[in-house]
Formats: sequence, C-alpha cells, structure tokens
Amino acid sequence: MRKHGSNISFIESKAQAIKSIAARICHFCCKEGMFDPSEGDEIVWNKFLNWLDRRLEEKGYFQVNKVRQDLRDFIYTKSFIDKFEIIMSILKRLLSSRSYRKSFLSSLRYPNYVKKIIFELKDRFKNEPIN
Repeated sequence: MRKHGSNISFIESKAQAIKSIAARICHFCCKEGMFDPSEGDEIVWNKFLNWLDRRLEEKGYFQVNKVRQDLRDFIYTKSFIDKFEIIMSILKRLLSSRSYRKSFLSSLRYPNYVKKIIFELKDRFKNEPIN
C-alpha cells in the first residue's frame, strides 16, 4: 500500500481496504450467481459496507494488516538502524499485546478473508439482500 501524505491509501486506508474487499466480494457474488450488494440501492450498499466493516473488525483483519505492514516495512527498509527500530517495535508489541501476537501468527499463515466472507455470504444470504 502506498503511503504518500495526499494519497487515499494514507488518509483513508481503512475505507479503501473495505471498499477494495467489497469490490472483490461483489465480483465473486456475481460469478456465483448470488445477490450483488453493489446492484442494490444506496441503503443496501451502506448496510453491506457496515456489515463488512464489522466482520473485518471481528476477524482481526485490520490488526493483521498492520502486522503485515510492519513486516513489509522491515523487509524493504534499507537502513540497518531503521530495521533495528522496526524489529524492536514489533518485539515490544509481541511481548505486550496478546491480540498482536495472535495477529502476527495469522499474518504468517496469510488467511484469505475475502473467501471466508464469501462462504459466509453464500450460506447466509443466498439470493437475498443483506440486512
């Protein structure tokens, strides 16, 4: 993810992530012949985005993404001093936060949240709008 000060990735990274995942889910919904929330009215779309936001929070998606970003920063940083600071920051969080440890382990397994959510949708919504 690019992190320029004026870029949406920097300013609205959570909103961008939600809309990006929503687009992928809508694509798979169409492909599977399921109800596509993007084809509903604005109320349906907003309910879907709110539901997706809650699901991603519940599943720890944003925390896992933060861990992945920390690891990417470490890998692509050239300076030894910067690498040392990043690894110390990661270690400090690993030692002090159980949820960060859990997210760290999840990030190593690279779970596919989009596919998990699509399977949830398949079972729950069939061809009905999201409530």
